[in-house]
Amino acid sequence: MKKKFTSNLLRTGLYLAAAALLVAVIYGCSSEPAPEPPETLTRFYEAFNSHDVEAMLELAHEDIRMYSVSGPRISTDIDGKDELRTWLTNYFAEYPEVRSEISGFGRHSNYTSLVETATWGDPDDPVSQSSTVVYEVSDSLVVAAWYYY
Repeated sequence: MKKKFTSNLLRTGLYLAAAALLVAVIYGCSSEPAPEPPETLTRFYEAFNSHDVEAMLELAHEDIRMYSVSGPRISTDIDGKDELRTWLTNYFAEYPEVRSEISGFGRHSNYTSLVETATWGDPDDPVSQSSTVVYEVSDSLVVAAWYYY
């Protein structure tokens, strides 16, 4: 049973990666400007950059899921609002200067792909990391996010 679940989860992750790539190619080849992210995601990142955990939680679905995807592996990092609260509180305590910028948007239905670049550390010598993220937003709430590293 576990092998079938892992196989289905991997297949879903690969489909989402392919969909994100397709959206990026379509918008990258279009002469029209790329779409803006949904207001929910704009507010989510504004709250992140302000380290406002409660504002982020107001934009999160009760059963929010956040996944990390690296090659053929996918893991669940956040499973529900309570885990998100704990993770954010600890993360902001450990990285009080962290900020994220988002760019490269693509949208299809309830899904938005983007590039997130987080920066933290010494302002004179900051560390940064970028990843592609696919968000599912429904009824103005973040339902799920897949971070591709």
